[in-house]
Amino acid sequence: MTAGEIMHQLRLELWHITYARYLEQELFSWQWWAIAAFLAVLYVVWWRFVDKGRLVEILLFGSFVSVMSAVVDIWGVTTAHWQYNIRLLPLLPAPFPFDYTAVPIAMMLVYQYCPRWSSYLAWSAAIAALFSFGLAPLLRVAGINTFFNWNFGYYFVILMAYATIARSVILLTLKAAAADRAETRYASRFPPLAQPAAKPLPDEEAEGNSEE
Repeated sequence: MTAGEIMHQLRLELWHITYARYLEQELFSWQWWAIAAFLAVLYVVWWRFVDKGRLVEILLFGSFVSVMSAVVDIWGVTTAHWQYNIRLLPLLPAPFPFDYTAVPIAMMLVYQYCPRWSSYLAWSAAIAALFSFGLAPLLRVAGINTFFNWNFGYYFVILMAYATIARSVILLTLKAAAADRAETRYASRFPPLAQPAAKPLPDEEAEGNSEE
């Protein structure tokens, strides 16, 4: 067997093991119901307080956070820094509830209500501390996650990086879009000038008369 075939076989075996474990131990456990309720409350709260007039902008911000979170989560699972013991769906990495829901929703609300960098970073630090030193250890105690050789302080730094990068990208995007709209409006005020008819040169006039 080639290395690719061996890896495929191992993935199949891992899938059978994890799926059987999901059905026997994870699905409808009290931790599973806690995750489902936690997600439902988060989405209801977010929809209640999100600014519907800026929904596209805020969702774009949240998507940047989710993408960065997904990359880090895949890295952590792949390198065995953490694992999911209870999953809402039988997927690896587990798409809920921490990196793909709680973090983006919290950061979207901070982005919405903190227009200045100073307040934004202060509230982002508070959210990062709450998640890193409060929620993550709670997930470990509840048996939902297991961490291996992992310092929760690393997660605080990672969350602050999410917040800084996502807001910087969004602000640059909005600035570029505003500049493009302003340039379009300016150009629309001045229609193109009609080009004057060119007067024939003397040689061209003489040639035309000779042909007649």
